[in-house]
Amino acid sequence: MARSRMPMRSRRLLVLIAALSTMFALLAAGTASAEDHEFTLAILHNNDGESQLVNAGSGIEDFGGVARFATQRQLQRADALASGYGTVLVSSGDNFLAGPELAASVDKGVPFFDTIALDYLRYDAISFGNHDFDFGPDFLADFLSGYKKPPAYVNVNLDFTNEPSLQAFVDAGVI
Repeated sequence: MARSRMPMRSRRLLVLIAALSTMFALLAAGTASAEDHEFTLAILHNNDGESQLVNAGSGIEDFGGVARFATQRQLQRADALASGYGTVLVSSGDNFLAGPELAASVDKGVPFFDTIALDYLRYDAISFGNHDFDFGPDFLADFLSGYKKPPAYVNVNLDFTNEPSLQAFVDAGVI
């Protein structure tokens, strides 16, 4: 029997996605009710982190930075677990954006500060947003190579066969 080249964590994530899709389809079709299931999942989601690693100030522009986000993620995950819920942390992309924080990352080199922050937050799955491609495939590959424990990057409709630097991450089961 051939063994899958996909890492165990990626297989588990795919199983989770398939289970959730099936559950939602059954609920939508009326063949199951929420009471039939004893598992509750808290989905912790963000997107457009866009290199907002430091406190951007007060008022409407107050993004708070990655430290505040990490604290809120920890509190929300603890609340969910205390309630008996499972949790997943996901991002729908735009993980970095041109600006002073990204420029400091580029000056420092791999691993970029954004990669370090995402690695610390321990995402279960991340998708690519349009800004993740702003600087080309080799820059994105550098971004991905900075992870110590990369999350699963889940996407549809993307083909990296002509981009060797990114295809390597597909082959490794990261994308």
